[in-house]
This record gives sequence, C-alpha cells and structure tokens, in this order.
Amino acid sequence: MKTLEALYQEILADTELQLSFGSAMKENRLEEFLKENDCEASKEEAEAFLKEKLEKHGELADEELDNVAGGGCGHRQRMCPKCGSTNLSFEPVSGVYMPNQDSYLVYFHCHACGHEWLGNVRDTEL
Repeated sequence: MKTLEALYQEILADTELQLSFGSAMKENRLEEFLKENDCEASKEEAEAFLKEKLEKHGELADEELDNVAGGGCGHRQRMCPKCGSTNLSFEPVSGVYMPNQDSYLVYFHCHACGHEWLGNVRDTEL
C-alpha cells in the first residue's frame, strides 16, 4: 500500500494520473481514486493531507483568488456542495497549480455553513 506522500509525488510526475486525479476531485470520487491507486488512506485523511500541501506550496495570487470566488472575467457561478450557498458566501483559501492540466487544486471555505472542500479549477476560469 502507498502512503499519501508517495501517491502525491506520483500524481505530480504523471500527466495521466493528474487527469485521473482531477476527474476524481470534480466527480467527488476521491475515495475510489485512492483505492484504485493502492492507497489505504481515507477521504478525510487525503483531504487533510492535500490541505496541508496547499498551505505549504504557495497560494494563488489575490487577484486569482478573487476570480475563482466570482469576481473578474472568468466568473462562473459556484455553490457550496453542503449548503448550496453561492459565490458570495464562500472563498477560495489557497491553491496549487497542477502541471499539464491547466488547472489549480483549490481549497474553499464556506462562510455560511463552515464547510471546507477541495475543488479543481481550470486555468480558463481565473
């Protein structure tokens, strides 16, 4: 069985695995992705691990965070997956660029309900 760190390093080095990971994040299939890639971690452990990585490996610029949240030209209506609040109720906290995917893995926090989640945001949405 792989550790989260080992799987994370594989994801960073493998374009196909990055695409698979991005799809799993978008489709809320993180737990399935972990099992498919021989990682015994739970979804919660993986999300905590990724949150820590996001905080350590840099953040999106303020302008990019604003665009992801709903300001700027790349505006796209977003909703909190728990309470359904729209862009004005939550904010992206940090993000890390995923090479070869033209997207960011972004950590969001909802002000309305306190829910926190990871999302994949395409470069064109910034």
